[in-house]
Amino acid sequence: MSEVTNEIRETINAVLDCVDYCCNKLGVSEEEQRKFFDIVENDILMPTLKETIMGYLKTAMYGTKPSKYPRYPSHRVDYRALKHEPERFDLNDLMFSTRAEAEVVLNRLIWYLHDYKEVTVGYLYELIGESSPYTAEYYGWTNLDDADIKVDCFGSKYKLCLPRPIRLEDSK
Repeated sequence: MSEVTNEIRETINAVLDCVDYCCNKLGVSEEEQRKFFDIVENDILMPTLKETIMGYLKTAMYGTKPSKYPRYPSHRVDYRALKHEPERFDLNDLMFSTRAEAEVVLNRLIWYLHDYKEVTVGYLYELIGESSPYTAEYYGWTNLDDADIKVDCFGSKYKLCLPRPIRLEDSK
């Protein structure tokens, strides 16, 4: 166990040394450098490390493949094969200042989907505190396996990447 712990520490130190070298080479101030270290360590390294360790623990305990988010049994939907052209919702700009904020929204969507077998675009808008068009209640997802959280190119914002919404059955 201590070999793994030492290897993890060495990897983290190597990444932070690389960041330090780049910051010094670019002439970044010490204050900005500290902020950048915090972002790298708290928003990138630690969540990734946590996800990796939890994935391997799940594999050891349940014999399942590690995954980023808890998956629930559901049928897969081929969104590209659908004939309906859903209304365009502005879902490409779902940016969050921290990874934790994006994870909260994604986890709530996943739990809602688990409980109700579908989740609407309207519920997503409600979670992020924005008003939605009335048609948002007719579109949504029955599967979020392809949902992901990505860091923007500057490393300062987190983007919630969701599959394209489909028209849900008219059960309302």
